[in-house]
Amino acid sequence: MIDAATVKHLFPFSVWVDENLTVGTPGRTLEDLFKVQVGTPFEDAFEFLRQESPLSPELLNELVDSPIQIRMRSTGVILMGQVAPALSGFLFLLTPRLPSVEELSPLGLKIHHFAPHDGVMTSLFQLQQTEVTAAEAISAATDLVKQQSVYRQIVEQSNDLILGLHPDLGVTFANPAARMLLGLEELPTPFTDVFDEDASSKLSSVAERLNAGAESAWVELSATGARGGTLQLDGSIATSAAAEHTGPLLGFFRDVTEKNIVEQELRKSNEQLREAQKMEAIGRFAGGIAHDFNNILGVISSAGDLLQADLSQHDPRLKDVETIISTAEKGAALARQLLQFSRQRPKVEGRTDLYGHIESMREAFSLILNRGVKLHTPAPENRCWAGIAPIQLEQILMNLVVNASNAMPSGGSIHITVEEQEEHVVLCVRDTGTGMPPEVVQRIFEPFYSTNQQKGGSGLGLSVVYGILDEAGGKIEVDSVPGDGSTFRVTLPRVEGEEASDAPEDRQAPPETREVVGRVVLVEDQPDLRRLISRALEGLGLEVVAFEGMESAEVGIQAYEGIPDLFITDIALGDGNGLDLAEHLLTNGQVERVLITTGNADFDRVEDLTSRHGCRVLMKPFRIRQLYQLVGEILSL
Repeated sequence: MIDAATVKHLFPFSVWVDENLTVGTPGRTLEDLFKVQVGTPFEDAFEFLRQESPLSPELLNELVDSPIQIRMRSTGVILMGQVAPALSGFLFLLTPRLPSVEELSPLGLKIHHFAPHDGVMTSLFQLQQTEVTAAEAISAATDLVKQQSVYRQIVEQSNDLILGLHPDLGVTFANPAARMLLGLEELPTPFTDVFDEDASSKLSSVAERLNAGAESAWVELSATGARGGTLQLDGSIATSAAAEHTGPLLGFFRDVTEKNIVEQELRKSNEQLREAQKMEAIGRFAGGIAHDFNNILGVISSAGDLLQADLSQHDPRLKDVETIISTAEKGAALARQLLQFSRQRPKVEGRTDLYGHIESMREAFSLILNRGVKLHTPAPENRCWAGIAPIQLEQILMNLVVNASNAMPSGGSIHITVEEQEEHVVLCVRDTGTGMPPEVVQRIFEPFYSTNQQKGGSGLGLSVVYGILDEAGGKIEVDSVPGDGSTFRVTLPRVEGEEASDAPEDRQAPPETREVVGRVVLVEDQPDLRRLISRALEGLGLEVVAFEGMESAEVGIQAYEGIPDLFITDIALGDGNGLDLAEHLLTNGQVERVLITTGNADFDRVEDLTSRHGCRVLMKPFRIRQLYQLVGEILSL
């Protein structure tokens, strides 16, 4: 940061005043030659010109970046420049306004009293015609040579690009940094050899602004680097004071290529962060809906199972009950999709051979394609393993192929390709359909958002794909142009190993009612579901004591004689978390076997309880036969 001493040296006619408008630091010439003292009130030493308002900090703030003129009371010399807030006060950057160089002598001004930017260097040789001594002229010339040497060193050693620009000749001057970065060997060089096609028009516009009186103009240009790459340059262009050597314009540029790349990556990261935060919020919302939905479906499916078990095979009502159960199962599938999106289901791990699995799904694909849609898949001879369970890969591909087919109502092509990388594998599904505008692409992974609602689209397909991939450590991206189709790129971690086989589900029929073989404590806050689970467990020959919440359960278990054979609890109870109750009872030895039922849970904690205490988990909504099977395994029934 620039300090008062630096300002004093670089700007001989500058004045810094504090907030009370008292001189704090005068420039070296004002102090040495004109005896402006520290502590002098500004208005005692100077007179503001062309200002009718009294001098005040408020006035100075209004004059920031505006040209000002002040007169020295002691000499009558007029100083012109600007004022800027600095160093807890105000800094006047000024230079003398001398109509002729002849006015230097009566004031005793010499070359060392000025800075290079004070505008008097071009008049040094006229000093010989004034009333100054030869020694002073020689001294002035010596100072000029020294300053030129300093300026040459600054130009040559600067890391910024300094270019002389001529409308007809192109680039006429370049400092060493510019020569190296742009590969300039011979000068002058045409603009087209250095800059892109827009450079000439931009420079012409800058020249017009400078001719109209602008001191400088900011410009951004694209240039060709010495190694052939494209460089982004930005900087200012001003009228050259040495046009015969550099051209009428002088440009000061900085290579901002890397800076622009970093800024673009930062913007992209911020957009990805905002998208992730949005999807996380939507996921929590979806998980909450799924939890309540699962409890309702649990009641429907459990009641249906018990009704089905009570009816004979020839009862005409049996078909209605089967319809109820199958409809509940469809609702459960919808809830599972919501939970998959919100990452509130246990993580499904596995690995899949992409080529082989895609080939095995060709028949399933053919059943969902619209007429006139052709599907192209990779050859199945290759093998490439991805870190995702086969069932999840099927969900991803089915959703993407269905969407692609729907985008081509009049026919077209779908291409599924696999791109193998060192640590990842990229699965692409590309269609030749109608494409999507940017506003649709931005929302395509939101749950319940669908462009096909008139045909019954639920809007959950791609949100489920998003959730599956996020859980598996992958990602999905989409490129789409209206009228030119869409490409979905699915990136998955690449793994080694064999595909895990999925064992078929062991279906167990509901048992007949038997004598009491054990005791169960049940905690469930939904009355209908509590009643149905109790009835089902009693059908297994179990004595059931049921509670609606944590408080009643804790009181009841305190009065319970002995240890129950099984403790069953939901997680999201009306008065607390069932996991807290289960852990408390397990720690105190009041229960030994625990079954957790849930439709929406913190599975990290569930897995912790499972590993430490051997708890079992049953996801809602469950079928009564699943309850029979799991309870039978736990109690060895």
